[in-house]
Amino acid sequence: MAKEKGMKKKKETGEKFEVVYRTYNRTSIIVAKTLLDDNKIDYFLKNETSHYVFGTGVLLKGYDPGMSPMEIIVSEKHKDKAIQVLKNLEP
Repeated sequence: MAKEKGMKKKKETGEKFEVVYRTYNRTSIIVAKTLLDDNKIDYFLKNETSHYVFGTGVLLKGYDPGMSPMEIIVSEKHKDKAIQVLKNLEP
């Protein structure tokens, strides 16, 4: 299985990662990504496209409550800064 460019396993880097934001709201994720990019905080996004698998979320509420929420994950060293940047963003 190929890994994405820039992604390294914890074992390889020794870094720990933390989830700093969870939401089902696609608009909130876009805003969160913009805020993190503007503050030069690297992040991973988990479950970004899983809500489009069956299409029910897109047609009904914009998300599928049967799926896991989208999550923004940052390295432990950037956790506090990321939380501060995202603190006023509603889930």
